[in-house]
Amino acid sequence: MTPTPFEIFDWNGIRPGDEIEVLDDGLAIARGVIENVTSDQRIIWLKLSYGRGGRKYRREDGWQIRTIRRES
Repeated sequence: MTPTPFEIFDWNGIRPGDEIEVLDDGLAIARGVIENVTSDQRIIWLKLSYGRGGRKYRREDGWQIRTIRRES
């Protein structure tokens, strides 16, 4: 299976368990799995890849996210 990036600009439809990349000015700065998301989808808690812990990201801070989908 090959990972395929898919950009999301409005954060709607994201949910816990989604694997994503966080982008800053178009550059991927973090990757991981969403652990939790607020009901209004303005804040996500991301479990970072490679054992780097976790971090909170707020939509109003301008972060873009890109989901990582697996092609079969």
